[in-house]
Amino acid sequence: ETAITAPLLGIGRGGRPVYADFDADSPHALISAGSGAGKSVTTRTMVAQVLNKGGVALILDFKRFSQTWARGLPNVHYCKDIAQIHEALLWLSAEVDARTRLADDGADDEGNTDGVNLGPRIIVLAEEMNATVNRLAAYWRTIKGKDDPNISPAIEALGDALFMGRAVRVNVVAVAQMLTARTAGGPEARENMGLRILARYTMNNWRILVPEIWPMPKSSRHKGRVQVCVGGDATETQIVFLKVAEARELASSGVVASFPAQGVPVSAPGTTEGARQPAAAPVGLAAAVAEGVVSRKLPALRK
Repeated sequence: ETAITAPLLGIGRGGRPVYADFDADSPHALISAGSGAGKSVTTRTMVAQVLNKGGVALILDFKRFSQTWARGLPNVHYCKDIAQIHEALLWLSAEVDARTRLADDGADDEGNTDGVNLGPRIIVLAEEMNATVNRLAAYWRTIKGKDDPNISPAIEALGDALFMGRAVRVNVVAVAQMLTARTAGGPEARENMGLRILARYTMNNWRILVPEIWPMPKSSRHKGRVQVCVGGDATETQIVFLKVAEARELASSGVVASFPAQGVPVSAPGTTEGARQPAAAPVGLAAAVAEGVVSRKLPALRK
C-alpha cells in the first residue's frame, strides 16, 4: 500500500522498497536515461499509482506513442502535438493560479492548507522535455502577435508549475536524456527537481545532474536498473515492471477522478472557494467491500 504522494519505484539492495516521495524528498522528479533504459516503464509505474489514488495526469508527449497505455482513461489528458501541449500548459497555469488563490483563502493561521479542497493531485508527465521545450518556443514564434512577449507562455507555465506546484498538489515528472538548466527554465527551476532517476548515464551527464554524489556508481546495462538520487545519496534500484494491461487496470481502479474539459479548473466542480473540508471517516477493508466503496473482493484487497 503506497500513498498518492509516494508511489513505489522499485526494490533496492536488501529488498528495501524505494519510493518517489513528492512530500518528503522533492515535489518534482527528473528521469534521465539513455535509449532502451526503461524510461517508459518507470513513468508508467509512477503515474498509474497516482491515478489509482485519485490523482489525474497531464501527459505531454509530442512523440505521440510514449504512453499509449494511458490513452482514453478518464483521469488522463493526453496531448500528442505541440499545439495541444501549448494549450494544456496554459490551462495548467490558470489551474495553478486558481489553486493558489484557494489555498490563500482557506489556509489556517499557521499557513496549513490540508483542509482546503484544492482538487485532485495533478501529475504532469513531460516526455522528451528538451525537444518539447524547443518545439514550444518555435510554435510560439509562429502564432504570437507583434505585441505578445517573446517567451512562450507555455514554457513559462511549466516553470511556474516547478516553482509553485508543491503547495497546490501539482507534481512534474520530466523525462530527458540530458536536462540542461536552460531547458528547465534556469538552474533555479531545475533545482526543484530534487528527485533524479538516472539510467545508462555517461560521466558527463552524471556530473551535470548529480555532481554532489561522487564517486559515480557504474552504469548498469540491465533494463530497469536505475540510480535514484535524492539528498546527496544514490540508491541502486530495480524498477517495478508493470505491463500495459496491469498499469491500465491499476489506473482505472481504486479512487478514479475525471480529468475536466480544457478551460475548466480541476478545483472548480463541487467545491467552495476557501472552504475547509471535513476529513472522511476511515473505513476498514471489509466495510469498503460491503458498502461498495471499492469494486475488488476482500482477499485481493488484503493481498
